[in-house]
Amino acid sequence: MSEEHWSDFVACEITPRFPASLTIDDALGQWHDAETGHIVREPSKDLRLIVPGGSEVKDEIVSIVAAHKERSPATAVGSVIRPACASF
Repeated sequence: MSEEHWSDFVACEITPRFPASLTIDDALGQWHDAETGHIVREPSKDLRLIVPGGSEVKDEIVSIVAAHKERSPATAVGSVIRPACASF
């Protein structure tokens, strides 16, 4: 996904669901291509949301993951949801 498409994705899919705060870092992703046996390294994004918990939050994250899979050629989109103690 190009930077332009990523920016559009953030504006259309992520920010409306979590307008208060988010952090996005550029990263280097790596995965094993089972068909070729090669390790593939590619640019990636690390999105962090710190929000109050609840089932609606999980549903929104699941929706973001599904939207990303529809918009990009990515075969895998990981997500981690865990409790944390945070203050601002």
